[in-house]
Amino acid sequence: MKIDLNIRPMTPQEKIYAELQSSQISQQTGFIGVLVGNFNQQDRDLPMKWNILQEPPIKEAFWSEAQSVLKELRNTIFKDRISMQEYCASHTSFFKSQSADVYGFRVDSARYSYLILCSPQSKDRCLYLYAYSTEALEYHMKKAERGIRFITPDYKEKFRFADGEKIRIIGADGNFRDRICRYIDDTHFETEGEFGGTLYHICEFAELCEQTGSQVIPLDGEQKDVSREQRPPKTKGWER
Repeated sequence: MKIDLNIRPMTPQEKIYAELQSSQISQQTGFIGVLVGNFNQQDRDLPMKWNILQEPPIKEAFWSEAQSVLKELRNTIFKDRISMQEYCASHTSFFKSQSADVYGFRVDSARYSYLILCSPQSKDRCLYLYAYSTEALEYHMKKAERGIRFITPDYKEKFRFADGEKIRIIGADGNFRDRICRYIDDTHFETEGEFGGTLYHICEFAELCEQTGSQVIPLDGEQKDVSREQRPPKTKGWER
């Protein structure tokens, strides 16, 4: 049975969900898992393997729909490597990574959404497909548009910025570290860094900055080059 698919370019906001998520974000967005694929040596067959992180509420409904979606894509975009290359090349509006030949688009079916990254030239893994509950993903992204708030310990707002952007934490000794921040809800966020993710209440984070004499600034486009990042000594309270 042919299934109707809505295929469109992936937005910058959606791009940050085209990767593995923390347990908190996975639960809130209805993240089901990721499918990885790569063409065989003849560039025709596309073996795929699922990594399921959490089962959807109605397991049978998801698998039935997912198989129909993949069947349709295998007959078109994923038919062979040449088909993938031609499709990506002819859709210049698709999100394209600046650092690699990777194209991103979103496929919506009846209940689920699939964020897809294609790398037509890759000989390793040319396909990543991230499956979500459409309703849960849309609800979370809508809330995340409010941004992440940074406050003083007495709840005065200092600044806020978009989900997925970076902050720079400058210690009392002048050393600093840059961290990607992810929206959880209006009073919680996660930081992503070399030691994994850490969940904070916004007031807890403000108090920790005050206790350690640290300053926090948002990073604009020019400041996001972290090649000069200095590794501060581990400070009690920060590394958890």
